[in-house]
Order: sequence, then C-alpha cells, then structure tokens
Amino acid sequence: MQSTAFSLRGVAGLFEASKRVSPTEFRAFATPLFAEQSALSSVSWLPRIRDRRRRAYEREFDRLITEGPPSERRTAAKRPAYFPVTYFVTTAQERAFGFDAASDPARSRAIRLATQLSRGQATPPVTLANSGKPGIVIYQPVFADQPVPPPVPADQAAPAARRERELQGIVSGAYRVDSLVASLRRSVPAGTVLQVRESNTHISGPRDMTDGESARVTAVGRSWVVRASTNRSPSLLLPATVLLTGAALALLVALMLRQGFTRERYALTMVDERMSERDVVQRELEDARATAQAMAAAQSALRRVATNIAAEAPLATVCEMIRAELVQLLDVEDAAVVRYVDGRPVAAGVGASSDQGAPADWLVDDAAADRVIVQSAVRVGDKPWGTIALLNPIGVERNAVEAQLRDFADLAAVAVATAEARQELAVRASTDGLTGLLNRHSFDERLGEEVSRAIRHARPLSLAIIDIDHFKNINDRHGHQAGDAALTDVAHHLRSLARTGDLVARIGGEEFAWIMPETDIDAALVAAERGRAAVGARDRGEIALTISVGVSGLADVATGAALYAHADTALLHAKRSGRNRIVRHQTGQQLSRPGEVLAG
Repeated sequence: MQSTAFSLRGVAGLFEASKRVSPTEFRAFATPLFAEQSALSSVSWLPRIRDRRRRAYEREFDRLITEGPPSERRTAAKRPAYFPVTYFVTTAQERAFGFDAASDPARSRAIRLATQLSRGQATPPVTLANSGKPGIVIYQPVFADQPVPPPVPADQAAPAARRERELQGIVSGAYRVDSLVASLRRSVPAGTVLQVRESNTHISGPRDMTDGESARVTAVGRSWVVRASTNRSPSLLLPATVLLTGAALALLVALMLRQGFTRERYALTMVDERMSERDVVQRELEDARATAQAMAAAQSALRRVATNIAAEAPLATVCEMIRAELVQLLDVEDAAVVRYVDGRPVAAGVGASSDQGAPADWLVDDAAADRVIVQSAVRVGDKPWGTIALLNPIGVERNAVEAQLRDFADLAAVAVATAEARQELAVRASTDGLTGLLNRHSFDERLGEEVSRAIRHARPLSLAIIDIDHFKNINDRHGHQAGDAALTDVAHHLRSLARTGDLVARIGGEEFAWIMPETDIDAALVAAERGRAAVGARDRGEIALTISVGVSGLADVATGAALYAHADTALLHAKRSGRNRIVRHQTGQQLSRPGEVLAG
C-alpha cells in the first residue's frame, strides 16, 4: 500500500468519500497528524447541522450543542446552522464535544471564507474550546454529494448560497499558541529574542519590540509578522534567523493542508456492504496498520532530509538526498529536484559538483516522456523555483504521489531559501552596503592571499590606496546624501576601470583600495591616473570631486601589511602635497603638481 500524507485534507477526503464515517476511522486518520505536528492541540469533525435538525442531532449523540468559554459553557442560542464538535482527538485531557464553532465571530468568519474559497482557512488567535488557552484554528471544508470543488482565487469566491448548500461540515486542526511559538523557538539561535504578531494582534515576545529584522509570512488566509533581535552579530545572524523562522511557520501550517484522499482513492479502501461486522473491523485495523507503517516510513524520510537542511548541508546534497529518498519510498526508477536553466531542465544534485546541478536528460527524452510524472512545484516565497519529477512510477497511485511530492517540495523550498539566505549573508559579510565593493575585512583577507600567491610564483603585484579629497566639506556643505553619491560615483569609476582579476574595496569612510595582480608599479601608476582623471573630469555642478592616490609595489616588501603601509604613506604624501595627484612610494619622496605622477 502506498504512503498517504495525513492532513486535514486527508481527513476531509474521508468524509467526502463516505456518507458514514465511524469514530474509529476518524481517529485512525487524525492521530498520525500529532506525530507530524508537535504544536498541534486537537483535530475535530464539525458537521453542519441546520436548526431544524438540532434536536435530532442532540438525541443521536446524547449531548447538547453549546457555546461560550470552557469554564462557562452554556446551551447554544438559536441560529440557522451549527457546527458542533462531534468527533474529537486531542493531546490534552480536556474535551470540547458539542461546542458550536459558529457561535464565535472569528471562527464563523473563517468557516464562511473556507466555504466560499473551497480551501483551508485559519482564524486569528482565539480561545480554544477544549483548553481555554490562546490558539489558532485551521478549518478545511467538506462538501457533500458533489465532486470535490477546486480551490478558487480569493477574489473569485463562489456564490455563498451554492457553496453553503453543498457544505457537509468542517474538519479543524487547532494549535496552542504557546506550543506553536515553542516549536519556532527551537529553530533560532540561543540569545535570540523572537516576536510573532498576527495582523495587529500580538502573539508572543516583547509587545513593544521594534528593533531587529522582520519578515511577513502568509499562509491559509492569514498573515504573520516574525521579528527577531539578538546581541550576537545582528547584521550577520538576523536575516537568516527571520527567514528560516518565517519559513518554519509557513511550513508548519502548510503541512496541515496537504493533498488528501480523493473519492476514488478512498473507494478502494472501503469494504463491501455485504461483509460481516467482524470483517469490517478487521479490514479497518489492517488498513490502519498498513497506513501507519507507510506514514512512519514517509516521516522518517522527511526527517532525514530536514536534519540535513538544519545541519546546513549544501543545496546539491539536499536535492540528491530528496532524489534518493523518493526513489526508495515510492519505488520509482528515478526522481529529481529540477529547475529550468535557459529552457533546459537541470537536476540539482544529480552527478553534480555544485548547486547548479547537471542536465536531467531523461526529462527531455521523447522515449521517456510517457513515463515521467512532474507533479509538485517548488516555490520559494511567492516565486516559482523549480519542480519535482518522477521517472517510471509504475503502480504508484497518482494522489499518493502528489501528496508525497508536495511534502518533499516543501522541504526543497526550505533548503533553497536556506541556501539563498546563507549566500546573502556571505555577500553582506564581504561587501560594503553602499557601494557594493568588497569591505575592509574582505580586502585584508584577499590582500594577504594575493601577496602570498605573487611571492610564491614570483609575479608582480601593486596596490593603490585612494582617498576622496575634502570629503568632509562635501558632507558639511551639501549633505550626507551628496556624500553618499560621491562615494558611489568613485566606486563606479574604479570598478569600471578595474581589469578581470583586480580587486576594488571600500576600506574606510572615504577611502578605497585597488589590488592589481600581475601588474608592476609603472603599469599601476598609469591605471591609477586613469581613475583620477575619470573622477575629476565629470561635471557635478557645485561639487568638485577629486581623488588622491598612493601606489606601492611588491618588489621591496614581503607581506600584505608592508605593501599596504607603503601605499598609505604615499597617499599621505599626495594629500600633504596638494591633493588631486598620484604618488608612488619611494625613499625620499618629492612634491608633485596636480595631475603629475611621481614615478621617482
């Protein structure tokens, strides 16, 4: 029996496929959800009961339909329809049987929207019916005697009256807020302060927190804002922390709404009405046992992939692991996490030495076309990134495949987001935010590397240190915006003049450095003069922008620190001798005229 992803959709499919669902069947389908979702508090079945059937319902289940908080539960007021908790599975001791979800305005709005859109919707934070604790409830609609309607865009809701006529009831999953936040906190570094808000409602963390980084997460009709701050290198850690925490929150609620059983799928598991009651019970137990085993295998595979993502494995490694897990789990010939590069499918991780991957030839092989199923898109945020494909899934039930691929696609999306966050952090850590040039830390590292390489291979190397003349006056007279424009302008000129292999960095407020490998000092002086002339030649109105440059060569030094000290000394001499000039380092330096290169 193929694995089936348990979810609210899966439980909803149970009711859509059968007019009579027993408490045992409901429990068998709902219980595995708690193994997947540690923050999950309860799963319930809420049939739609019209007012004219209220008494019959209360007699059948020997309980009243009620409303109000757990400590003040009372008989529900009269209304056109009720959604009482009828089947209920929970991790806690409390019970909520009979509580009418339609009695609460927030719950009623979520149920109405889920009905109109034919897809799961979440409430804002509400008081949970069984425990009285703050929580969030996700509602998945179940429609009776009609084909399962496809979800519709939010701005194209189906006519309310028609959808309500077809509505059989609601399957709900409730998260306690404290458990949900505890799950998120386990994914952030120690010392991180985490705040979560839902729309304008504070959920967790300091209420007045405004510092740090924030991200907005949207799922099942609700929008959350995750904010994090820390006293540990915030510029490096916070963007990744917020991104991954937001991804974890979105994934947590999205997993509750994976594809479930269709009528055709469930029909294969239903027993013939002529079977004896004993046979029915035995069949239910066997199906539940087989399903539990398949579910355990699927969850183990997902957990192994998630562990690799948490350990910051390279994206290619994670994609290769997803491929291997799908091949083993679904018994298919091959699988791939695929993205399209220049119109050609590329399988990330398959026979590849980098995250770019290798061409997935079987995806474009006409002979294999009939044996390929591409089912689940991988989306990072709101943007499509790729998809997951299976080769030769003989005997694999389509709906089970879709559910499995969607789970792995969710993990692939988290892996891609994590890799992109690490790459963004690496860029932020190595570059200057204003100019996009290398920063001082990266410059120091690269200068040492280039000096070592040049000495090892006996090759020339030169360094130029550049300073904007009278930069403080620009800021004082024209404002910091003009100062920033001057910095970016100089950076642009230096970058455009640099050759492939050269390195340009911003190493101070108005100071730049230009490392020129394979360049002797005479050639470096010529290159620096081109930069000085280009900066000075541009008409900037009232702002006269010039630069002074100090140049040194590797011939007389053996370390990067010495090379830098020589160039810095030459720069100081250029500024003291009138600015807007270039000076090379030498013993007993002479004064120069503006624009003159002192070559010694």
